[in-house]
Amino acid sequence: MLGFFILYYFIGLLFLAIFFGIGFVLLKTFSGRVSLTRHKTLFASIFLGIVISVTIFSIFVTRFRTISLGFLLIFALLIPEMRRFPIVNKMAVKDSFFSLKKFAVFALVYFIFYLWEAIFLFKAGSFPFVLPHNDFIFSSNVSASLIKTGYENFFMEGNLYNPAYHFMIPYHYFEIWVNSFIVFFTGANNLLTLMLCVFPIFYFAAWMGIVSLFEHFVKDVNWKEYLLSFLLLFLGGLIVELKQSEFFYNLHALAPLPMELATKKYAAFYVFIVAGLLLIINKKIVPCALIILSLSFVSITAFPAIFAGTILFILLNSFLKLMDKRTAVRLFFYLVIISAFIGLVYFYFNKSPFGLVFTNQNTSITSKLLSAQYLKTFFHVVAGSATETALLYLPFLVLGLLVLKRTGLKKWSKEYKIGLLLFTAITASALFIWALLWEMSNAAGFYASSLCYLNILLIFLFIFYYKENYPDFSPAKRLLLTGFIVLIACRLCLAFYYNWDKKVQQEALYSDEYINEIAKETGSKNLNPYGVSIMDYNKYNNLFSKNTFFIRLGQYLKLVPNLSLTTNINIITAPLPQDTLLQKQEEELIQLSVFHQFVEDQKKNNRFVSLDQSQLDFIDKYHIQYVIADQGVELSSLLQKRVRKEIADPVSGERFILLNE
Repeated sequence: MLGFFILYYFIGLLFLAIFFGIGFVLLKTFSGRVSLTRHKTLFASIFLGIVISVTIFSIFVTRFRTISLGFLLIFALLIPEMRRFPIVNKMAVKDSFFSLKKFAVFALVYFIFYLWEAIFLFKAGSFPFVLPHNDFIFSSNVSASLIKTGYENFFMEGNLYNPAYHFMIPYHYFEIWVNSFIVFFTGANNLLTLMLCVFPIFYFAAWMGIVSLFEHFVKDVNWKEYLLSFLLLFLGGLIVELKQSEFFYNLHALAPLPMELATKKYAAFYVFIVAGLLLIINKKIVPCALIILSLSFVSITAFPAIFAGTILFILLNSFLKLMDKRTAVRLFFYLVIISAFIGLVYFYFNKSPFGLVFTNQNTSITSKLLSAQYLKTFFHVVAGSATETALLYLPFLVLGLLVLKRTGLKKWSKEYKIGLLLFTAITASALFIWALLWEMSNAAGFYASSLCYLNILLIFLFIFYYKENYPDFSPAKRLLLTGFIVLIACRLCLAFYYNWDKKVQQEALYSDEYINEIAKETGSKNLNPYGVSIMDYNKYNNLFSKNTFFIRLGQYLKLVPNLSLTTNINIITAPLPQDTLLQKQEEELIQLSVFHQFVEDQKKNNRFVSLDQSQLDFIDKYHIQYVIADQGVELSSLLQKRVRKEIADPVSGERFILLNE
């Protein structure tokens, strides 16, 4: 375990330095038109280095069939904006990072972020790893598929088995491409790299961005600002248990943190939003908007809220007059260009034989608005989620309002007001986007991801108030800042608790002996890394279990050498719910599965005999050599004849079955 711990720490640190180096070289090219202090230079270099690496690498791997092309569009649009900047020839280099002392400090900070992930991933025992949240096993599978197949989608082995899957589909690929970039050059384990390298790199970059915000207001940044910047990463809604109902969605995702459970994917959001905030408070309004718009290429769930929020912002600006008409027109023009690009890439040039996958939007919005049931749910989503968000964020919102009152919003500079209005407009718009598209599976992500803007606005309010009272604090002022810090410390403890609780749950899934026996039995054999699985749908009977690309048996295979993943071959017989909407959603997911497509192809070619025979045909066609079966699930008589060896897990009851050719 110690060897893995040390190895992945240095891999992450190395690539953090590589991203900094790449970005720093580019930044030097434009240093004549940017004024950067020490920490801003470090943050901007890491940020640019990651974006450039992802852009070039994804274009190379996919042969230009990637949403990352959008970053080239952003760079092209930034060029005329950069030319509007005055020549300043100011970029902090001396006594900034090129010293052993500074490197040691930053290496220590990175180690803290690394340790945060390592604590929840490593464990004692003969098998030293704990399976992380299923979202990240899924993401690491997508990462491996990107390198192996070159198709920017999350159909993984489907890309190898069936050309029908060879199309792009919207998702959050940015952190996945970063993972693929590191794995491609190191050959490291895909899942371990994602958890132990990629996320700590984003945490570090977000932390440095917050330090840069402090530096904008406080010239002498020291250990206090470093510590406060770390704590501010945990500013988010305080989770309370609300009774599940139609009115309350009740998800932890409605109080997101970039270092907690499944919301770690929002760490990349933080980097982009903080970069935009730094630009806007430095009077670079349109470049800020372009950076925020580029979040649409980081995650497609960010786009609807950004599009609607930017429109709302421009409309509100026509009344508030915070920016001139020319600036507003340029912003609208860029919005149209980027929206058209996303539409062309995802919905025109990459047409899917399955239609608009996972949209579930077969009726017009007009018809829906005339439906009483639809309007009722729309109201519940808007009112219930707004109420829940207010409850989860109530202490921070109260403190934020006190800060606004004490600092005097009317006295704020124009740029600060623009940032407040833009981020608020995007968050508010996201709630209505979710309410309009509530029928989509996982539609809550449209709103949950936008709460990153709220978190960062509250971070900005804290730093702004800190600046207003630095370095001398009266007791009353100290009380307000202390209140913020105490609440954030409580949120940090909650984040640790939820991560630790998830670790305890995951540790109990399988025995070490079972996984080690599988590794021992398969490690010396030249097996096909892809297998099949048969699930007990009495145990996994929900919407997510019908997504065979997301829920799989054998998730631990990511940490077993020479094996990869399994394809479900009993999905067609999975039971469906009585609810009409859920039934429709689950049917569409089943139809998208690899095995369903295999059976449909057999039927079209008059080769279908029975589902049992199709399972065997699938195994033979793709040279499958192992099956993973849930406890209590019996193999068909045809498959039983192929069994060579069976390994049973005393904890889960699951069986790993090796097959004869």
